[in-house]
Amino acid sequence: MLERLKALFGGKAQTSATSKPAHQPASTTEEDLFINEPDDAVLGLLRYGPVLDQSRHVVASRFTLRRSMAARAARGTHAHAYGELTLASLQHPTTRNLLYARPAILQLPESLLTRPQVLELANFKPIIEVQPEEACDADWQNTWLTLREAGFRLALDASNITSQASIALLERAAHADMLRINVDDANPALIKSQAQWLPQHAARAQLMASGIGSEDERLLCEKQGYRWFNGSYLTHRENWGGRDLPPTGLRILDLLNRLRRDAEVHELAEGLKHDPALPYRLLRYLNSAGSGLTQKINSIEQAMVILGRQKLYRWLLMLLYSSGDAPPNADALLETGLIRARFMEIVAGPKVRPDQRDIVFVTGLFSLLDMVLRVPMAKALSAVQLHDAIPAALIKREGPLAPWLNLAIACESSDAELEAAAAQCGVETQDVLLAWHQAMSWAQLLNQEAH
Repeated sequence: MLERLKALFGGKAQTSATSKPAHQPASTTEEDLFINEPDDAVLGLLRYGPVLDQSRHVVASRFTLRRSMAARAARGTHAHAYGELTLASLQHPTTRNLLYARPAILQLPESLLTRPQVLELANFKPIIEVQPEEACDADWQNTWLTLREAGFRLALDASNITSQASIALLERAAHADMLRINVDDANPALIKSQAQWLPQHAARAQLMASGIGSEDERLLCEKQGYRWFNGSYLTHRENWGGRDLPPTGLRILDLLNRLRRDAEVHELAEGLKHDPALPYRLLRYLNSAGSGLTQKINSIEQAMVILGRQKLYRWLLMLLYSSGDAPPNADALLETGLIRARFMEIVAGPKVRPDQRDIVFVTGLFSLLDMVLRVPMAKALSAVQLHDAIPAALIKREGPLAPWLNLAIACESSDAELEAAAAQCGVETQDVLLAWHQAMSWAQLLNQEAH
């Protein structure tokens, strides 16, 4: 399976005629790979990205083929084959778990929309981003109607739709529930013209912007009528050099320091009462399914007894993302931080001492602390007592934790960076991808149940 995955990512795998597996016919082509095989290798096919609305809340998850594969699928000759791969990945239990938390946006070629595997996804109420092919479905309106009646919403990539587009494509745009426009590298004039022109031909459709690289780009898109937003802008750092640490953030950091100094439980509980929402949110986190606890926790005192100080520390840390000082997109940042933290715990945990595993988790969750507090990372970390390896990794990208943090961040970026970071950590790329999906499932469940 891994050899076949390598063939798709970067050239044909070398196999001889005498070494073909018994279950693979001699005539197997790229189009046949992975179909109906819920193998762990299919987890490497899809990338995940949160989609936010105007209120900065996460409203959907967008799944796309990894870039090395998407570029080949976009050429059209293999669109059907790569759609098959997307469906194969969605059959895997780990990927399936990601569909429970919120609506998923899935890219599929029009030729696959009548497949039974697609209709099986109806319970998850996904949004199908249709990819029309050269040999268009003549009965596409009935196909779309069937899917819509089953609970699907239908989207279309409108990045290249202009008044010169084919009638078939314009008709589909008019029937779409959502139009996605990739604004990556697009100039403001183009973003504005698309937003003005498309609603005239697709009045029912909401506009979604993808490929957004900064908050300024997101604001530009919002002013032009876009309602959903996706891109790397979520973790794009601004210049916060002149800002001070916010009051609530300082109080939580002080609580973390007290916990490290073995402060009494009643002292910690009193510290939390300064912001009534914080103990409420903490108990919501602790009583969610993602916490793994088997009994309900009703107080901070009880949490201390059951969890112990080290475990309670990580839950208190999550409150930084929930304070009144947190930015509007704090929930999305928290989910990203939780994914990084849990991922690092899974992949690095077996390679560090048991007493160091909490440090690994905290490093991942702290990796977006500067974005939550809106201050430089060095200033944010100066207010909290940490193991020396944590600031070394977060500020200088040095020390024993740095490679694992780089690996977590690489999972959000390019395939080449992911493979290089995995090699540096001495772990298999496939193990990395499996751990990343497991971390996403855990983080989404925890974040959803805490609200």
